[in-house]
Amino acid sequence: QGKIYFNDRGRIRTVDDDGKVVTIFGQDYSYGDGVNATNSRFAEISRVTRLNNGNIVVNDTRGRYIKEFVPDGNITLIAGNGVIANQDTTTQANVQAVRNPYWMAVDRVTGNIYSDRHTHYGRMAMLNRTTGLWEDILYNTSGTAYYDPTSDGMAGLLIDTDGSQNRLLPLGFANGLLFASRMRYNSTNKRYEDYMLKTYDSNNNYTQAHILGKVGFETANESCSELRTTPVSGSTCFFEHWDNYRAIFHDTNANRYIIAKMYRGAQRRILAINSNGTIEQIGYTSRNIDDGFTYARRAGTDYLYYCHNKRLYGH
Repeated sequence: QGKIYFNDRGRIRTVDDDGKVVTIFGQDYSYGDGVNATNSRFAEISRVTRLNNGNIVVNDTRGRYIKEFVPDGNITLIAGNGVIANQDTTTQANVQAVRNPYWMAVDRVTGNIYSDRHTHYGRMAMLNRTTGLWEDILYNTSGTAYYDPTSDGMAGLLIDTDGSQNRLLPLGFANGLLFASRMRYNSTNKRYEDYMLKTYDSNNNYTQAHILGKVGFETANESCSELRTTPVSGSTCFFEHWDNYRAIFHDTNANRYIIAKMYRGAQRRILAINSNGTIEQIGYTSRNIDDGFTYARRAGTDYLYYCHNKRLYGH
């Protein structure tokens, strides 16, 4: 009698006679570490990556966790503690905060995870799955600007990744390359511009290479109308706002990379980054892609599966 009972994110809890909070019923929204995956819970999932070994890496965006599970097996906490904060490079990732699990890229071969440590300004870190520690890979705050032509061919640690002039978001990881969207703020025109897609080679000091975009501004939405009808050089075409595209897949059959627009304006464009350096539009979905897609090849046909209005479609 006289005890206090309260609801805490799916759990009924109380305070015992020693002043300790005790759970008497339920599980929190992100429950699950070392238990069977079918018994776990997620507050909100926005990224799912299947590793080459068959394991699944999932980010719980709202819960602020990154986890991995074995199909028909257990789920394990990889990073995060439910708190929003910049992660450090000396504490095990699974007992400290993770800054922004929404924007992450996963190496399907090693399971290493790439994420920004300082919100969206571009200071990228890699979670080394062997050591369990975050390692800074792009963290220079006074280096060469990404849009400077001399920056291509430079090691990543020489390139500026700090502040609104050098923003970076991870688009995805494939074949040893970290793909990243970049932009900077023009304080005179009060807009972001110089949208570019770059790669950083994990096998060569994260050396930067140019894929798409040029200095200047066309539109934050669907740019470069030329590539709708013919392949164009990535260096001659404008790219789009840095968060319009949010995933990348490697097409081993045609040796090209596939990206699809998932934000801002018409979210229907499917682009191919060809091995010869050209970019082309290879498809246009009949409805908007709602923040998620996957590419697959079945019986000799290329498919793009995507979500729209709570339904799954194939294109």
